[in-house]
Formats: sequence, structure tokens, C-alpha cells
Amino acid sequence: MEKNSKILLLSLSILIISFIFIIKSDNLSSWILFYLFATIFIVLLFRQIDKWNIFQKSPFRSYDETNQYFSANGIFKFSKKGFFINENEINDFIEWEDINKIIFYDVTFYESTITFIEIYTDKKRYKFNDDVVGWYQLISNINKNLLDIDNDWNVKNITPVFSDKRTIIYEKVIDKNDNNI
Repeated sequence: MEKNSKILLLSLSILIISFIFIIKSDNLSSWILFYLFATIFIVLLFRQIDKWNIFQKSPFRSYDETNQYFSANGIFKFSKKGFFINENEINDFIEWEDINKIIFYDVTFYESTITFIEIYTDKKRYKFNDDVVGWYQLISNINKNLLDIDNDWNVKNITPVFSDKRTIIYEKVIDKNDNNI
């Protein structure tokens, strides 16, 4: 058994003994001891719960760049010109300048919400959700490499629960004076 678990059990035992002591002799010092041991037990319990990781921590509450979930490129490989996608049958390279539109939206399933991003090029539509390994690097690189995008789009575009609101976060500006058309 782990050292902290032993200390927690010892603290619980002392708490129970002090409670029995309160029942037998109803005086002020026994109540003070009981509250002291109860406080110690509660503090140790919370420390142990944190170590056991009973309550799953949300990645949005504690952003740690050393965590692989946030720092891994996953299915993406980024460069200054664009990025590669290597997933199952998809093995494509998307250049930043080929991106015509990016749409952002959330889908709520019972108690969880999944965030989606759709990237449109002339040739294809790519759809990714926030469970894809490399999601945070994709978002970060989109913000760095698409100059016409507002970097606060992912905060401003939080959609209400059960909403099907789709937000265009990037749309390529086509110069009408361009003679190459």
C-alpha cells in the first residue's frame, strides 16, 4: 500500500477514535481534537483524491505544453507552406494559401460537446474534431499562418448547448482585380 494511503487510513482511524472519545466524555478539549483530526483527514483525503485522479481533469482547465495531448503534432506535420495530414487513407498536403474557408462548430451529445473544424480547399473538404491527436497544434498553426484570421476566434465563437451554429472563422479574400482568373 502506498505511503499516502497508509497516512490517510491512520488519519481516519484517529478521527474515529476521537469521535468515540467525544461520545464518552463530552468536554471542550475532545471537540477541539475532533475538529483538528477531521480537518487533517479532509486535507489528506483531497491530496489522495488528486493523486488517484478520480475526477478526470479537463484539458481546458490546465493547459500544459509538456503534456503530449497538447504538444504532439499527431496526424499533422507542419511547415511554413502548409501541413501534411497522415491518417488512415488520407495522406495529403494542404498549403496555407490553398485554404478557402474554415468553419468552426460544436456538437453536443448528451453531456459532452465535441468541437469540429472544417477546412475547405478547391479540391477537398477536411473535417477534424478536438479528439484528433494534434488538434491543439493545428489550431495554433492556423492562428500563426492565416493572416486574415482573428486569433480570438476559438473564444469568441463558443456556441450555446444544442446549437447547430456554424461560424466561418476564415474566408479567403479573392481580389476581383486579379487578372489571373
